[in-house]
Amino acid sequence: MLNRIMNSEYQALLLLMLSFIVIGILMLIIPLLFKNKTSNPKKDLNLDLTNNDIKKIDNTLDKEKLMSDIFDIYKKVEVAKSKFNYDILKELLTDNLYQEELNKLKELKENKQKLVATNIKLQEVRILSIQKENGIDNINAYLHVSRYDYVINNKKEIIRGTDKTEYQIEYKITLEKSTDKYLKIKKKECTGKWIKNK
Repeated sequence: MLNRIMNSEYQALLLLMLSFIVIGILMLIIPLLFKNKTSNPKKDLNLDLTNNDIKKIDNTLDKEKLMSDIFDIYKKVEVAKSKFNYDILKELLTDNLYQEELNKLKELKENKQKLVATNIKLQEVRILSIQKENGIDNINAYLHVSRYDYVINNKKEIIRGTDKTEYQIEYKITLEKSTDKYLKIKKKECTGKWIKNK
């Protein structure tokens, strides 16, 4: 009888220890599984939807035109910022991004400074993803441009950047398109900026 009680206590203790071991292993494995499932921003920038992929999501979109439009809008926005052209910015940016850019430009103007963005050339554009939500397409794209990019003061002295060589700039850019509106930039995130050696 005593042996049976001791055996059952031993078995319960063994079962409890095994449970702790299993829980410990699960606590190590589960975060690794979720880590692999979360998106890697650098890996995401290598995606490139085909025209067929795009047509399946929204058959009114064409990849070549979309890529061209993305660069054109980006370029118009950068030129508008250098000329303090708020009307163009309002037309090409969503309300939130327009407000952000407006605040930055007001600060520059108050400090008697100005952005200079010239010789803007497209190096590469890729369509990373398109999500359709409530009749709106959210288009994520990778954009690589080259350009002169600097800030001058009211004496036309360069106070930030350089006019000696072009910068290479990479962006992850999100645009919004509803059925009755043109494309507008919703978000623009610089993912890399460097001077390319000639």
